[in-house]
Amino acid sequence: MSGSAPGGYEPLSLTPAEREQIEEQLCACFGLTPAGARAWVATSARSGWYYGWKVGETVAASVAFEALAFARGGRAAGAAGAAPLRALLLQSHYVHPDYRGLGYRIRESLLDAVLERHGAEMVVLCLYEDALAKYWGEVGFRVEHVRETISVAAALARWAAAASPVVTDDYLAVKREEAAADGATITEADGLMLVRARGAATHTELLVADVDRARRAPMALLAEPLEVTTIMSYPSRRGLFCPVVV
Repeated sequence: MSGSAPGGYEPLSLTPAEREQIEEQLCACFGLTPAGARAWVATSARSGWYYGWKVGETVAASVAFEALAFARGGRAAGAAGAAPLRALLLQSHYVHPDYRGLGYRIRESLLDAVLERHGAEMVVLCLYEDALAKYWGEVGFRVEHVRETISVAAALARWAAAASPVVTDDYLAVKREEAAADGATITEADGLMLVRARGAATHTELLVADVDRARRAPMALLAEPLEVTTIMSYPSRRGLFCPVVV
């Protein structure tokens, strides 16, 4: 691992210039449309926090976190009185091309500080490029489960037996906004939302408001293929989304 550049990640106020730089890099790094990048930054800023490593007025690197709660089977604390697991979703991370390889990577010290600052117990990361698993492993993340394609019904069966995200109506509204801005398509049924990214052969995201209701969706929808992404956590919490250890 290379040494760190001088300075470090600090909370960003997201000035217009900072926002524009981050939007441009999201387009370059993740293939988002300009409208999709604007929606991504707007919704992330509304429901979470941006940290940046600046060199003068340039955002050399940035990382966005959003609040996320986990509970057994995606249910909020109910009759059993179990408190949800407070987590942060690492929504995006980029290093400007001019600054790559110079030590602007995320460190465990940043993750620890962010967890303490926002009163969370872990950070969750969804990987869309499996080649990055080694990078995030060096940062301290561990794989919860690996990428695979399964049916929506199979995914819901796993979620019913595991700790999975508690998705609110507000969060679903955010995802609708992001999907519309970036040209993704959405399929919805009572209790669940499926997102298919531009050009994707299968659904690429499953959002569940209520697992029990979602499992009663039409059979044709439950049989749809879903590409389950590689999921990592810091510190490792085996059993998120999927109750088997990999």
